[in-house]
Amino acid sequence: AGTYPSLNITKSLALWGGWDNTFTSRTGYSTVNGTSTTDGITVSGPEVFISRFIAQNSYFGIRHNGGILRFDQGASINNSNGLYNYDGDLTFTNTTISGNYARSIQGVYYAGSAISNIDGLTQIQYSTIANNGGSETFHNGNSSAQIEIGNSILAGNPGGDCPAHEINITSVGHNIFGDASACHDEFVPHATDQVGVDPRLLPLFAKGYHPLLSGS
Repeated sequence: AGTYPSLNITKSLALWGGWDNTFTSRTGYSTVNGTSTTDGITVSGPEVFISRFIAQNSYFGIRHNGGILRFDQGASINNSNGLYNYDGDLTFTNTTISGNYARSIQGVYYAGSAISNIDGLTQIQYSTIANNGGSETFHNGNSSAQIEIGNSILAGNPGGDCPAHEINITSVGHNIFGDASACHDEFVPHATDQVGVDPRLLPLFAKGYHPLLSGS
């Protein structure tokens, strides 16, 4: 699996992490451990697939500069911004975005502790967005930026589990929103969403996910 200081992907590829020492099975996670002034995983390749990677302790956990990125079975935790999409299309599946806290670094601040989407389409499926600090959990940079969330858990985010006051953020259904107070204005929950329901998440495990308590 291994731990790396940063990754910069500039071409199309599939990156499979979490291999055991014999490279016969993927039982763990590969970790990218950045710094407060460096990004964890930077992607600008035309078409990139990444699986079983954890990006942590970085400026942007995952920075996407363009093209198509599919990120599966991983996490972005304890960064300034969990995900920063400058341009292009992203799909995050079975991913945890947790413990990120947008803050000013070297005089620069990017809103959206969990997701800062400047342009393009960001799709979140079967994922957990929890315990991200700051005043905004989500941010869309302009009218052409879109975020779609489905089959996911959003809970414990002080900036709002629902992205009120943010344009072009859509629920495609079957989400759990822990706090209903921000589920208004521009954001309309889907009829299949559960709003104001405690998903009963345990604290973040070292493998980058929040287990569920019994009865969740």
